[in-house]
Amino acid sequence: MGISKWMPSILTFTNLSLGFLALVLLYTGNERMALSLVILALCFDGVDGRLARKLNVTAVFGKELDSLSDNFSFGIVPAYFYVVHQSEITSLHLVLALVFLICGTFQVAKYNTDFLYGSSENVLLGLPINVAGIMVAIMSYMTIFPIYVEALIIVILSILMVPEIPYPSLKGYQPTKKIHFLLPILTAIIFIVFPIVTFAMLSLYVLIGLINAFFNVDVLQKSNQ
Repeated sequence: MGISKWMPSILTFTNLSLGFLALVLLYTGNERMALSLVILALCFDGVDGRLARKLNVTAVFGKELDSLSDNFSFGIVPAYFYVVHQSEITSLHLVLALVFLICGTFQVAKYNTDFLYGSSENVLLGLPINVAGIMVAIMSYMTIFPIYVEALIIVILSILMVPEIPYPSLKGYQPTKKIHFLLPILTAIIFIVFPIVTFAMLSLYVLIGLINAFFNVDVLQKSNQ
């Protein structure tokens, strides 16, 4: 198979590299480009698993590598994004960022040990860190909410990553062959150009888990059939 068996890992390392570059850009004050790179990292995060399954090279190593990269790009980077964007950094900002990072790390560890809900490959336990991270990054960059609302959103996103609330796994979705790898790229372009729309769409995704948890509505049943 040659180098092709390493292609999924190369894409995963690209995710990690984009997260690191975003961190550097945040340090230099280029928040718009940093946000674009974090969203682009989400694109590669969606492609590596699909490519691994297509090449039949899925392994524990690949899953571990993917989770570690996700924890950096969608955990550490968004937490840092939230802190450095503040006009005046307080201890509360640091605590909120740390809570988000801890809960995100917990979610990634849980994903590695028991990431499937029952026997379905279409369901994840807990809000995925990539969804929560993108929302925090967009919210921090656009400053669309008052400070206290931002704090509340970070707390809610952090909490939702911990309990075993079932969420549909977008990685388990199998599109047609024509858009198999094109879909994540098109999604990333739309997300980068329209970040506020992205935030709204991801908010609806978050609500799916809340409906499942508080109203016992099995909104995922159709996806498992």
